[in-house]
Amino acid sequence: MFIQGFYNAVSDAMVQDTVTVYLRNSSSPYDAVDSAKAYLNSSGSDTISFINAVNSVPYYIQLKHRNSIETWSNGAQIFTGSSLIYNFTTSTSQAFGNNAIQVDTSPVRFAIYSGDANQDGLVDLNDVISVYNAATAFATGYIQHDMNGDNIADLNDVLITYNNSNAFVSKILP
Repeated sequence: MFIQGFYNAVSDAMVQDTVTVYLRNSSSPYDAVDSAKAYLNSSGSDTISFINAVNSVPYYIQLKHRNSIETWSNGAQIFTGSSLIYNFTTSTSQAFGNNAIQVDTSPVRFAIYSGDANQDGLVDLNDVISVYNAATAFATGYIQHDMNGDNIADLNDVLITYNNSNAFVSKILP
């Protein structure tokens, strides 16, 4: 998976960061079966171990990142031989409700949306104001207001958040 603001189309690489990945039951209420933290490399991948995953049982994959829109796999996925490979980057349809943004045209790449600083499931004026305030205070470090992974809140982060707010970006769940 790629994170919108962290992805650089020129280098076809992403700033490395952590994400929490959940396995959820395939039927409502979609209870969490297992979770793991992943440290995504610059190509947006990692190997994750789930101790509660059962072969031939369908699970949704849920992604949660510190300042991005929660994103789920398009459908329930099945482990075979205790293994599952799922790629959120190849098409917008890999995300439930096509809730991904194209971040590169060559090669074609898709990412989860950045901008949900307060993690309420939508990018809105509250996020824009929060990121703007952090930028005017010259906030630095590993903060939720840093939308591009450069460890500083600045105008670049405000623009990512503002643009996704204008597009009414929100989480889409099964």
